[in-house]
Amino acid sequence: MKAIILNTSGARYIDLPEDSEMQFGRAMQAAIGCRDMGPAGSPDHDHDAYADDEGMLTLGEGTSLVRTTFFDEWLPGNIVITGIDHATGQLQDCSLTPEDAEAMLVRRTFYSRLSDSPQLTF
Repeated sequence: MKAIILNTSGARYIDLPEDSEMQFGRAMQAAIGCRDMGPAGSPDHDHDAYADDEGMLTLGEGTSLVRTTFFDEWLPGNIVITGIDHATGQLQDCSLTPEDAEAMLVRRTFYSRLSDSPQLTF
């Protein structure tokens, strides 16, 4: 399944396996870089986003944070955007382009534990 990974570096396509729910879930967790993922808003009616569900609790030196137009809270690390069929609830290929997704970034920053506040915002 074609998805988009969005982070402070921008956006790019990734492929997620569709073999089984377990493999798909593990691939999503690996792409996000977490153990527990959760919903992170919907870029539009045809897409859903997922992020690290525990990321704000486990911030480390140099963790990247992003804020998007579709989820007005800081999100740590990577965000994965997939397509969704609302009639069936099934995830499907993402029809956004990386450029579309990158345009949804509002702010990007890097977190530093030394100051307990976001640093290098751009």
